[in-house]
Amino acid sequence: MSQLKVSQIRQRLLQMFEPHLDLSDLSSSDPDRETKVLSRCVAALAVYMRAGCAEKEAAASVWDGADDNGIDAAYFDAGDSRVLLVQSKWINKGSGEPEAADIGTFAKGVKDAIEQDRTDFHPRLHPKLHDIFARLATPGTSVHMIVASTGASNLAPHGTSRVEKLLAELNGADPEPMASAEVMGLAEVYSSLASDPASTSPSLDATVLE
Repeated sequence: MSQLKVSQIRQRLLQMFEPHLDLSDLSSSDPDRETKVLSRCVAALAVYMRAGCAEKEAAASVWDGADDNGIDAAYFDAGDSRVLLVQSKWINKGSGEPEAADIGTFAKGVKDAIEQDRTDFHPRLHPKLHDIFARLATPGTSVHMIVASTGASNLAPHGTSRVEKLLAELNGADPEPMASAEVMGLAEVYSSLASDPASTSPSLDATVLE
């Protein structure tokens, strides 16, 4: 993937979501601040893409800070009666994928959310968890897990096995699975931004040099 595409994604994500994100936990002197902001933007984009909600609403679904049990965003998609749970990562080089250990943490967080176990979630997240728990306890509500990054569109075998194992646990032999998952890589991120009808090109005044 060309560096130009990565740069275009960076600019568009910051434009769409940074003004709406809660960044109060990030220090302006943090050398990794922009990477952390962009990771949150990727999480917001995943919700925006799959739920079709407003940019501000997608940004509000992002969980700030540490001790999030691997979940970077959570959103109830009323249109499809499903809870979206997202893990996200900004990868500057545009290749590679999230670590298997991170995927494992995410899988555990999803399972904890479904089992309504708050133990490994920071207390600041409990108000948001309360709403998600209520949605998950409602008959007819499904769960959709998204691993979103600006890297590969496929996980490495160890990461894939962790997701598949969780899906097998959650769905069992049910002919109508209630849990699903997808990997959203840089190609999908770029395609969605390039085709987003809300995206507008800047208007430039041309000057003819003679």
